[in-house]
Amino acid sequence: MKIALGLLLLSINVFAAHGDYAEAMRIRALLEPNGPRTAEVAEKLVLPVSRGFDQKATQLCWTYAALSMLETNYLVKNPGSKLELSRRAMQFTTMKDRYTRQIHGTENFISERGVTLDAMTLIREAGLVAFADFKDIADPYGNLNIGAQLHGAVTLAEKYGALAKALEAGYQSPPLENPSRR
Repeated sequence: MKIALGLLLLSINVFAAHGDYAEAMRIRALLEPNGPRTAEVAEKLVLPVSRGFDQKATQLCWTYAALSMLETNYLVKNPGSKLELSRRAMQFTTMKDRYTRQIHGTENFISERGVTLDAMTLIREAGLVAFADFKDIADPYGNLNIGAQLHGAVTLAEKYGALAKALEAGYQSPPLENPSRR
């Protein structure tokens, strides 16, 4: 219950930041724990939120949360619109980032784990893709082993070539990439 109320209050704060102050205060009064609880003041508030996605056995909860937050913020600012972002593109970008770090010796433990700040950094670097353009995740159970395909590569160019080939075979490249990353 606390989590649901916290999310509701967070959503209302997002709405209030971009809406009318008086309306925000009216809504806040409805939610105040010490405020009146009569049928006369009760009303149903329908807040726009993105639909839920199943992350299956991946460890991408942090990317799912970041994308859902971006979708919901967009829906709040653009009522009546629709926006769904590709979790698969984030899976591709995450694994590319992790193995690139391994190639450069800054990451030894490869996993899909991360935090929302990582997601925002990866989004800024690689961009976003619509869900309709790049549907559901490619490796729902974490079975893809790119490291084995990098094992024989010696030079940096060979390692990057092996990584690109492995990512393409396992995930396919997202249809749109941030042109500044090329």
